[in-house]
Amino acid sequence: MSCKAYRTRSSVSNIKIEDHGMSAVFLNPRRQVHHIVKVDGGLVAQQRAADYVVSKPGVGDLVVELKGKDVGVACKQIEATLCIMDRCEEKRSPVAGLIVCTRVPCFDTKVQGLKSYFAKKYKSRLTVCSSRNKFDFEKFFGK
Repeated sequence: MSCKAYRTRSSVSNIKIEDHGMSAVFLNPRRQVHHIVKVDGGLVAQQRAADYVVSKPGVGDLVVELKGKDVGVACKQIEATLCIMDRCEEKRSPVAGLIVCTRVPCFDTKVQGLKSYFAKKYKSRLTVCSSRNKFDFEKFFGK
């Protein structure tokens, strides 16, 4: 499977992705190239997957699920997307996960457990936050 056909490039100062009224904006003041893949409804259809993968060369791949309230399902969608990425013909970069949700509060013991699980299994960070946030892409990768 090749993911390249579904990849778009963006170098705007605020990279915005959105789905079903939810969105995430990644600050890009130096206008560096980022790659965006629409996974659910783009790369794959009729199977479990996250909404997007946003990549910055030399930094990593961020799997993004724009969700309502069910953070557990969103985590499974991110995991499914990691499996899809493994089938792509590209070398894997460091990965992280982002769930943007409407759930209030967006952090509780369930979310804490999911973050711990993700850290142990994938050795990476899972971030869960409310909508209307702007993000520094590098911070998802500890940079």
